[in-house]
Amino acid sequence: MIPAHEKSETHSKIDPDLNSKGVDEEGETTDHNLTYYQQMQEASLEQLAEHRALLQIFNLHQAGRIEEKWKENESLVVWLGMQIAILKRDFTEYSNCPAHEYNGENRETDEFDEEKELNELHKKVLELTKLRLLELGMFDDFPSKFELVETSRPSKNTINKRFNKLLRKIPSELFPSIRELKFKNYIQSILDGIKKITIGHKIYYNQVTADLEEKGKLKFDYLFQTIEFLLRDHFISENDLKTLFQEDHILRIFSIYFFHSSQQGFSSMVKQLTPSFITDQCFWKFGFSFSQVLDEKDKVRMNFELLIAHLFFNGNRLRGFQEWDSFEKSFGRKKYLDHLKNPDRLKLSTSLQVEGKEEVPPLSLIGTDQEFSGDVNNLVKLFLATLNGPKKTRALSGLVCELLDFINSNISPGILDRSFKKLGSSKNLRLQFDLILIPTRINYSMAVAMEFHDIAERNGLSLAPKVMESIFISYQDRVISLNKELIKVYSQFKNRYGSLSSWLKQNPEYSKINEKSLNQWLKAMSIIIEECATEAKELDRRIQAAHGTAH
Repeated sequence: MIPAHEKSETHSKIDPDLNSKGVDEEGETTDHNLTYYQQMQEASLEQLAEHRALLQIFNLHQAGRIEEKWKENESLVVWLGMQIAILKRDFTEYSNCPAHEYNGENRETDEFDEEKELNELHKKVLELTKLRLLELGMFDDFPSKFELVETSRPSKNTINKRFNKLLRKIPSELFPSIRELKFKNYIQSILDGIKKITIGHKIYYNQVTADLEEKGKLKFDYLFQTIEFLLRDHFISENDLKTLFQEDHILRIFSIYFFHSSQQGFSSMVKQLTPSFITDQCFWKFGFSFSQVLDEKDKVRMNFELLIAHLFFNGNRLRGFQEWDSFEKSFGRKKYLDHLKNPDRLKLSTSLQVEGKEEVPPLSLIGTDQEFSGDVNNLVKLFLATLNGPKKTRALSGLVCELLDFINSNISPGILDRSFKKLGSSKNLRLQFDLILIPTRINYSMAVAMEFHDIAERNGLSLAPKVMESIFISYQDRVISLNKELIKVYSQFKNRYGSLSSWLKQNPEYSKINEKSLNQWLKAMSIIIEECATEAKELDRRIQAAHGTAH
């Protein structure tokens, strides 16, 4: 199984736009890319050998032409071979992994049905890899490599026409299962299979390690790789993917497994921190290409699902804790998801607010306040209970603050301060809230940035230097901005809120970020950014030199 970071490494290194010598279209050549490309070229030959049996049905002249075309498209052929190898490996690892019992539940029947469905899906996907290989041997024109701009990607209609044309050009004995269903319906049957497997999936956690069950993780590693193949090799359109993720349960399951998959390679220290800005993190952006196709509305829904998943997993360890039990009984996800699918209502509401009047909800928000105020009030009570509770309950405070901030920002603007006001001492409560939320976000951003850099160095992640530079600049800017917010919060209560100062002394984990540690981190980021900038300049110089030589 390839961790998400190594998967992104594979995607960037075995780029279809590299030619057989490991040189990209810009004339860039590196020993690292060359060596890795040659290794993958050798690894993919074994997988492609089986597929070359397709040529037996063609006459010698036709087979020779196809072989010549494969040589012309060598980088794309090698890329396909690598995808086949990964798909087969992930499927084998899933099949060989035993399912463990949880709470005495007999899972034999469920697992048998799931394995049967996944096996059927795998056979269909392998048929597509053969079809793709023939496409690479019979067509001169190819859609551009995967780009994150919808207009540059072929439409569903274009995809259907292209592969139907291919099916007409090749002997009718090939691909009977695809011909029987018709190409369009065959692709839809694969998407329906992914959908059925996901909807029927049950999530099992290890209650000690907080990790997901291994067999479930392997299943979704395979499904993620399948979707990646379908999208990058132009079997499905971006709209197909967006339609799939419109189903709340599918988006929820994929979000949870993608997040856990992306955490492989991170230290236990990072995994224990409260995650924030999840879909903006580097590991989310570079794990799989399909994660970048989703629009902002879908990413907000994913953030919500992950906040809830983290909160409930940790909160359920506190059963018998009155405030948690009250929130758990009252909370329902559906109304939030329905609201998030209709963001126009939120835009209208926020546009009607008057600065400095947050405590008075606009008319358009009154209904929203009534709909969500029960949950917010219970969350605020839970927040207050965690402030002075034992260590195991205080560990929940960051997650509670993240969810409250999410509701306040995306569902009902101003509802948090209005809830605080009902309890009295609203300014004091808001300061305590900020003193938990902001340092939590700073610590997480600092830790993820440094570990991403370490993982990139360790695994030789070959993203473009300018891309790496932009990643670290964004982390640096975020931490600086958050720290300015934190300094502002401290200035508000200094020498004015004695009770809050006393609370801080009793809870040093909520104190100001260590200035020495922060400065060391900022210095390290500046060095990393400068190194990336230097590499980017050198790369530009080499590209210009290569172009000059070519002309």
